[in-house]
Amino acid sequence: MKKLNSNNKTITNAPSTGRGIKRLTMAVLLLLVSNWVTAQTTFSNTGSISIPASGNASTYPSNITVSGMSGVITTVTVSVTGFAHTNPDDIDLLVQSPSGDNILLMSDCGGTGDVTGRNYTWQEGGSLMSDNGNNASGTYGPTDRDPFLDSDNLPSPGPGNISNTNFNVLDGDAPNGVWKLFVRDDAGSNSGSISGGWYITITTCILPTPTASSDSPLCQGSTLNLTSSGGGTYAWTGPNSFTSAAQNPTVTNMTAAKAGVYTVVVTAAGGCTASATTTVVVNASPSGTPTASAASVCPGANVTLSANHFAKQTSSNTSDFAIPDNNATGITSNITVSGTGATASQLVSSVLINITHTYNADLDIFLKAPNGSQIELSTDNGK
Repeated sequence: MKKLNSNNKTITNAPSTGRGIKRLTMAVLLLLVSNWVTAQTTFSNTGSISIPASGNASTYPSNITVSGMSGVITTVTVSVTGFAHTNPDDIDLLVQSPSGDNILLMSDCGGTGDVTGRNYTWQEGGSLMSDNGNNASGTYGPTDRDPFLDSDNLPSPGPGNISNTNFNVLDGDAPNGVWKLFVRDDAGSNSGSISGGWYITITTCILPTPTASSDSPLCQGSTLNLTSSGGGTYAWTGPNSFTSAAQNPTVTNMTAAKAGVYTVVVTAAGGCTASATTTVVVNASPSGTPTASAASVCPGANVTLSANHFAKQTSSNTSDFAIPDNNATGITSNITVSGTGATASQLVSSVLINITHTYNADLDIFLKAPNGSQIELSTDNGK
């Protein structure tokens, strides 16, 4: 059996039956999981492209269909093999993504001397191609040497006038679909070819799916516990200039200035990022002034002290609404309550409803809390 290599982990001479098969299967699964967050695949169209003395190439565009890739694009490189031309300066060469983004790879480069058998690769950040001298086979950055600094025209079905030479317009795009290479000779008298076709290498990464949560709401002076998941590295930001690289940071001595939206950005192994947020509410601590009346207490007697820590809050909805006769679905009137961490059962002490109706016994009135629980206020009462 052939050995299996991935990240310098090798299995050799695995038995073909019995326990050996189980061990081999487990190893393959582990390798697949460890490399799932990033992927790099090269696709090709090796068909020859003939370049006339003037005008569009014989295959215009030359297509490559990309399929089966997951995630979003992080880097792309494009290569042509067997490039030959009697005046390379005539050539405009452009790649178009499935989403319609265009990158001008080569325009007005390489001077007027003959070149044959050249293999060119373009990637973001590569050195620019020479303007007047022949360019050797190698890796370059997309280059437009147009002396007039205007856009180059790739006529229909090409994208028209294009001047962009940056691959970064592809960042975050989906990789799958038809990629197109447009080649055109924009002058006369000289011709050429790309005998070995072209290749595209795409690297993708899987976007993380972060979560963010906290133990909000909480009182002033307490400690906030933030939690996140999603893998990779973490970068928290929040109110009052808060930052943290911990997955689950804490914030001590919480105040109103530290309340608000906390954001975590999670970066996966392949460099892809995604964010999540959580809103933190800080409630004011209860306050009060103790008072007591003079009292006589015998030595050894028990004294009971009591305090009421609730603050009264009234919320209302003063909008009028009609109550239709014999309405099966009912009518809803909402009141929004905020600024408290107590539960509804602790809060509600009284409900006042101003109703005018010709026959009150027809009415069924319920109070429903935000958590869905409800109590019956009145049913079949009155006349």
